[in-house]
Amino acid sequence: MTDTIHEQVKQALHHFRLPRYDEITDVGLYLDQTTRYINEYMFPLSEDMAITSSMISNYVKLHLIPSPVHKHYSRNRIAALICITMIKTIMSMDHIYILMHMYKSNMSEEEAYELFRTELDHSLHYVFGVDEVISAPADDHQMTDFALMIRNMTIAIAHKIYLDVCFTDIAKSGTVELPQKKQKKKKEPQ
Repeated sequence: MTDTIHEQVKQALHHFRLPRYDEITDVGLYLDQTTRYINEYMFPLSEDMAITSSMISNYVKLHLIPSPVHKHYSRNRIAALICITMIKTIMSMDHIYILMHMYKSNMSEEEAYELFRTELDHSLHYVFGVDEVISAPADDHQMTDFALMIRNMTIAIAHKIYLDVCFTDIAKSGTVELPQKKQKKKKEPQ
């Protein structure tokens, strides 16, 4: 990888930061507002991590998050959706369902979100080459089985994001020319 692409990869990380739990709005957002709110945090790293209104509705139907109250999504729901948006890039919905129910027996929603956010931040800084080692876990979250799962999951997410950013930058640089996709021909009526 060229130095220019390596610097572009590091710059992508420089513009990305998930909000702390207490920074997430708690005024109650409608579905479209929730979608836009979450995507504003995802786009600096990867537009592939976008969430749609349909996805959110499906996550409610799958019981990954509780139904909105009077069509408003609260801080807890938004925090869960931020996590799901990132986790869905590496895990099946069944595994996400198990994970979402596991945290409820281990910690509060705020603690689970903060653990995810902190571990993701540490993993991204390590994988993107900003830090030489992954930071130790916070004292209040020693490496329980659940915390270890979160750490490994965030490392996998960080690797996926890193590779997506690298390949996107390489494609944009023109170093490798991608083949043109063939357009499907419409069937002519007989």
